[in-house]
Amino acid sequence: MKPHLLAGIIILFILLTAQSCIRHDCASDELRYSLIGFSDQDASSIILRRFAKGTNFNTKIDTAIQNIDFKRNNDTLNIVRRVVNMQITSGYDYEFYFPLSGNTYRLTEINEEKTEQKKSFLNNTKELCINPIISLKVNGALVYPPYHNHFYLIR
Repeated sequence: MKPHLLAGIIILFILLTAQSCIRHDCASDELRYSLIGFSDQDASSIILRRFAKGTNFNTKIDTAIQNIDFKRNNDTLNIVRRVVNMQITSGYDYEFYFPLSGNTYRLTEINEEKTEQKKSFLNNTKELCINPIISLKVNGALVYPPYHNHFYLIR
């Protein structure tokens, strides 16, 4: 093979490799929360119900009792440990029920920004990217999570 032809093939291979990228969708993440204005007793028992999205809470899918340890910071209860019985994701609507107070909070229209990550054809690393949750409605009021996929449930 002539040196010029070999050099041309190598340059062509390098250019094609540099231009070819593999795209993959980023993963959905769960929505986390803290409680503002709730008593320790209220937070000791939380029932989370999952419903089919957009069904006006007519199609219940699952119910879970939340097993969570909170740490109080003034009027805010932040999760420090939990046993995941049910994750809050954008694919469903949810209802928080606090049996001791009888209060119910409904989460609807959980919207995540669909993102993707580009990787070079030759890059074989496994990096996880997460879609950010950009908004949701709590009892009909629009809420924008102030932190990455985290919101405050306010009593």
